[in-house]
Amino acid sequence: MPNARAQSHTGPRGKTLPLTVFALGVLALIPLPYLRWLNPLSGLAMRVIAPISHPISEASRWVVPGRVDDLADEPEQVLAEELERTRQAYLREKVENDRLRAVIEDLQRGYSLGARSDIRPLTASVVGNPSDLSSGTLLIRAGSGAGVNAHTVATFQGTQLVGRVVRVLGAVSEVRPITARRAGRLDGAVMLTPDGSQMLACSLTPTDGELLAGPVTEPDVPDAAYPLAVGQDVRLRTTDGSWPDSAQMLLIGRIVEIQPAPGQSLRRWIVVKPLADLRAISQVVLRIPLGDAPEDRP
Repeated sequence: MPNARAQSHTGPRGKTLPLTVFALGVLALIPLPYLRWLNPLSGLAMRVIAPISHPISEASRWVVPGRVDDLADEPEQVLAEELERTRQAYLREKVENDRLRAVIEDLQRGYSLGARSDIRPLTASVVGNPSDLSSGTLLIRAGSGAGVNAHTVATFQGTQLVGRVVRVLGAVSEVRPITARRAGRLDGAVMLTPDGSQMLACSLTPTDGELLAGPVTEPDVPDAAYPLAVGQDVRLRTTDGSWPDSAQMLLIGRIVEIQPAPGQSLRRWIVVKPLADLRAISQVVLRIPLGDAPEDRP
């Protein structure tokens, strides 16, 4: 009788773990669109996890500090950052002038394009980084309650492009860094001159080691006065609407290597490195579009 009671008492408990593993396996195989009803539970879980993960992330950054390449040595750092913001504003206005010229041409042909949107900057703490999350995204402490939406862009110190928001909850959001494998292609412009009067188009994709690489579109007869060189800035410049206007001309990084394109010896391939280790930053500056956001694009 004692043995029988022990078996009947422990039997149901022994089945709990296999049933849990089985249920998780089934949920893992279900397509994500059919699991949207779990989003409210996800938000509640994030409210519990975020306060715990923040001190853990801070401790990991203290043990293994992230890399940040300063724009200049102290004490010129503040002036260099201000110069960088001014340069971005100038280049953005230059791109806007080009866009307005295209608008005029399109209007003359009977087309109409949307107006450029203003942005509201918002500083937010990073409470989880890719080393903490299997999704490879940064978890930031700012959500829909703070006005964050799917068209929000994240930067480091307002100058270095970090990535875009891919998921918004009530109190937190997820940002996919431009160096993440799932970030996809990034169209940019190589600054042959600081004022942007001479640029080369490039197409970059994430690689190993938190780098981006891709081909450069060069003219048939390159101008010897403006050569492609290591150390030149590469900035975001898209024309297909895949990134909002507020992200145009943000820094992607700097060229660290130039090599022949794989299988195309006549074309050149650049390797670009962001100014900061995007996996280890502790704070981002969000650029939240004001007014009507642009329509989603595939």
